[in-house]
Amino acid sequence: MSEEARILEVLRERVEQARFRHEQAKAAFWSIAADPRQLPRVPTGRLQPDGSDRIREAFREETEAREELLDAVHRFSDYLLAHMHAVEAAVVDCHHA
Repeated sequence: MSEEARILEVLRERVEQARFRHEQAKAAFWSIAADPRQLPRVPTGRLQPDGSDRIREAFREETEAREELLDAVHRFSDYLLAHMHAVEAAVVDCHHA
């Protein structure tokens, strides 16, 4: 496998890992945000501080995962654009291996 093919594979794997992490973080956030009954409340019905903290933490994790995904996609696409001819050869090489 050529160096370009190895680099391309590593970048693609990073995109997939970041996509998986983002899907997990997004699902966790929406499970909390979509069902406020699961959050602790005080007798007045307002969220307890730790309930608000859980929402903020889940949102922060989703935001970080989304930024990680965007960064991985940008690195992947930047590499593709900068090395188009080498990438084409690497793809052909991968299919013949």
